[in-house]
Amino acid sequence: MRAICIFIAVLPESTKNVPRYLTACRLIVTMMTGNTSFPAPTPPLSEVSGDLNVVEASEERARRGGKGMVQERDVAVRKAQGSMTMLKAYVQNVANVDPEKAEAIIHSAGMNVAKPRKRTKLPIQAKHGDAPGKVVLDAKALPKPVQYRWQMSTDQETWTDLFESFTTKKTVEDLVPAKVYSFRLQTVTKNGPSEWSPPVTIVAH
Repeated sequence: MRAICIFIAVLPESTKNVPRYLTACRLIVTMMTGNTSFPAPTPPLSEVSGDLNVVEASEERARRGGKGMVQERDVAVRKAQGSMTMLKAYVQNVANVDPEKAEAIIHSAGMNVAKPRKRTKLPIQAKHGDAPGKVVLDAKALPKPVQYRWQMSTDQETWTDLFESFTTKKTVEDLVPAKVYSFRLQTVTKNGPSEWSPPVTIVAH
């Protein structure tokens, strides 16, 4: 069977060069504004721009010095990074709907594209279910016995326990359409619990 290529949206690196990071993020906002491929960005571009404005202002205060200004700037940067991560998830979701145009769609958002050589199953996957508000979670199977523990978040800061099971697939229901959700997984084997997996993000339908 021929391997299926996956195009993955990539954000600018969050380096210590805040002005460069701001420039790259503002380019993304500009290229997505009025772009017919992205009719309803999540979060709204105005909200993302607002976060970037806060970063710019706090960066200027940090340059001037003053007690607590660097810490204030760093908090603003983390918030903007969270908004950009959710925006990337939205772009990725749009690209996934049309695999043949996925690369062009991601580039039109001002984001870079990563292309793995072949498709491999990630530790966890999230797909839309057969009804609005449903998301199907699928974990990469491990040798038994193993327990799967799932958590959900809307901001990747506060996590809520979902369920524990001995099967790799579970369905989450009653999610709010157009809202961004992140999920992560912890497995428990005879060697004890694993670290939490990198989160997978999806925009609910």
